[in-house]
Amino acid sequence: MTDTEDTMSQVNNTVTNDMLTTENNDTTTNSNDITTENDMITTEYTESVLTDSHISAMDIDNTLSEEDKQAQESLDALKELLETVEKLSEDNTQYELHLKRIELAKKAGLPEELENARENMHQVYAMSEDLWLDWIKDTHSNMTAEDDSRLLWLYSEAEQDYLSINIWKSYVEYISHKFHQTFDNATEESEDLTEYIKIVREDIMKAVRATSHHIKGSQQIWKLYSQFEMDVLEKFKTEDQKKRVQNMYLARLDTLHMDYEDTFNSYSSFITAYDNEHYEDNMIEANKIYASLKVAAEARDIYEQQLISTGYSLDAFYQYIENEKYMRTMSSVNNVRALYERAIVYYCTDVSLWDDYIIYLIDKARVSAFIHKTILRSIRNCPWSGILWAHYARWMESEEVERETVIDLFDNAMATKPLTKSLEDLVTVLLAKCDYERRQIDWEYPDNDQVLNLCVAFEESLDCIEEAFPSSRDPYCRIEKYYAYISANRLDNIEKARELWESIISRHGYDTESYIQYIYFERDHGDYEKCETIFKRAIAKKLDNPVRLIDVWNTIEHEIGTLQSYEEASIRINQKTKKLTREWQDQLYKDQERLLIETLAKEERELEKKRKKGLRRMDNKIKLKEKKKDTGSDMGDEVKVKKSVHKEEWKASAKKYSHDKEENSPKEELKDNVVTVDEESLKDDHKSIEEGAEPVKRKLSDDDLYNVDPKKVKIESEGEQPKDEFVKPTMPFRPRKTTKRAKAITLAGLEHDKNDMDTPEDTVAAENETPVVAKSNNDFRAMLLDRKKKHRDTN
Repeated sequence: MTDTEDTMSQVNNTVTNDMLTTENNDTTTNSNDITTENDMITTEYTESVLTDSHISAMDIDNTLSEEDKQAQESLDALKELLETVEKLSEDNTQYELHLKRIELAKKAGLPEELENARENMHQVYAMSEDLWLDWIKDTHSNMTAEDDSRLLWLYSEAEQDYLSINIWKSYVEYISHKFHQTFDNATEESEDLTEYIKIVREDIMKAVRATSHHIKGSQQIWKLYSQFEMDVLEKFKTEDQKKRVQNMYLARLDTLHMDYEDTFNSYSSFITAYDNEHYEDNMIEANKIYASLKVAAEARDIYEQQLISTGYSLDAFYQYIENEKYMRTMSSVNNVRALYERAIVYYCTDVSLWDDYIIYLIDKARVSAFIHKTILRSIRNCPWSGILWAHYARWMESEEVERETVIDLFDNAMATKPLTKSLEDLVTVLLAKCDYERRQIDWEYPDNDQVLNLCVAFEESLDCIEEAFPSSRDPYCRIEKYYAYISANRLDNIEKARELWESIISRHGYDTESYIQYIYFERDHGDYEKCETIFKRAIAKKLDNPVRLIDVWNTIEHEIGTLQSYEEASIRINQKTKKLTREWQDQLYKDQERLLIETLAKEERELEKKRKKGLRRMDNKIKLKEKKKDTGSDMGDEVKVKKSVHKEEWKASAKKYSHDKEENSPKEELKDNVVTVDEESLKDDHKSIEEGAEPVKRKLSDDDLYNVDPKKVKIESEGEQPKDEFVKPTMPFRPRKTTKRAKAITLAGLEHDKNDMDTPEDTVAAENETPVVAKSNNDFRAMLLDRKKKHRDTN
């Protein structure tokens, strides 16, 4: 029965049960007439309330119970589930449809369909950690005593897909829980209990061995195992168990892991509790192991931190793996395998990662079981990869598997639809098949049946490529070239080989390398006239690399050519060279013209862009001016008011300052606000300056009051006096010490004398002089009076 029929039967059963329930309800209708009447009354009352309250249709929908909503969702999921199952029956390799089928089975509430969906996906693809844990959780919750084997089977299948710490942890916790149900009630050690402990120990050790080289997460599994052994030791304190626990700790310290400090501290506590008399001897022995473990773990910690910082990127894994291959401390093949397994958890569909992993196992491990298991897992994760299918076929060949089994493998690979959609993967599988058939033949004593199998493999491969890719086929003609070589060199069938080469150049008439390989083929078989014919055919075509063909033709003519063939080749090569030169010149002219057009177009676009930008600026200025005109009158009045208020405040502060200064000054007030500078007043001012009196100052006008500097007002109001101008002193002349001096250089146009230098006496005199005081307005006025007086005297 197919998956679609199984699902339809489940749906029909559900519908039939609903119909039976409806019939049973009809038989009890007569006995519930009173209830029905009450329900009708209640319904009428409810309708009246709804009408009076004007409840909308949306509100009525919201009043549906949660059960009704879940039922509707289940029906929708059921309809969609049937469509999904039908699509999977047509193509069972669609990963997303498998996931969708599982989710829809959950929503529809069909446990049997959910189980079928999971099993079908498990047969085709490897399932992720979350899918396995959900499956295990559902099985465990619905498990009976007889379903114990089913759960153990799930754990066994789950551990084959990926190295999952969480799955192994769940497995050990389940085993430990079952163990303690029996072990805790035991009062004495019996043979049955001892045998049961051995079985449980072996089950837990299976998880420990599988995860021991996961240096980051293996401690979680080992801690559960150590707790199991410690529970046995605490209950039955035997010497054998104590020795077993001690060896367990020492073996753990000898295994590379990051939580080495926790292990060492636990071992110290164990020795203290159970062998304290020999504590020092035991710890000295353990410390030697611990020291080497610490060095090795610290060397790996750099890469562990790099994995975390890069979000477990593939490049970080590759770098970690390559460094682990050449590590000197505690390096092993299992450590590298564990790193590959950790990377696969994150990048399970990366074909290059699987290929690199398999090649490493072939190179270093050389364990057939490891290689076989890894190849199977890789195909389950990447069934579209021809490289991985080819690895599987070669492994079967190395194990001398029967030919029928290997051919079935190739048939299964060709039946995978994702593989047939990729030309490279398809050609890879077909080449692997032809290789297998060729290696089955003993060419010293060939068997006709084996030769026929090889020819059939070639022909089927060509037909398969033509059927899958009818328009393009293989652009590199790998199967045809392989077939032509075998036909000519192994089967002595030159005509078949020439036929294949003719088909190659007819389909790829512009491929230079195809022509060259055909020429080499004819040369190797001594047909020099055929070589010349192929050259003439090729040089007349527009090949992708004519220079390469010309170079090969010259080489062939040097090796096997006659005088006549050489001259004819030179003529044709000369004609082809001139033609190519003209074509290249025309192409160069076209390229230059195109570049010029593009440059002019670019400049024109830039000018247009600048012009539009200038127009936008002008528009913005015009709009701004219009806006100012509209708001100018209102804003002008406001600005004038602000300026007048500001001016009045400055006037008031200046008047206050002037008033305070006049009160504190012992001098008489000036009668006039404005001083008119005439001849008499200048004379009086000059006279007062000569006598040392303070010059007369004019009163401030209103404009001057407005322009008073507030800093000067503050300084004068606080009674501070301006400081004198600083005069930099001259350093005294100090002759140099007697040293070797370089040759003196006379500078043109400059004359220096020793007398021009300042002597120490001059420097002291200059320091004692009174510094020059900056001249004020009174000094300037006195200078004007002197000039006028001298001018008057001269006249």
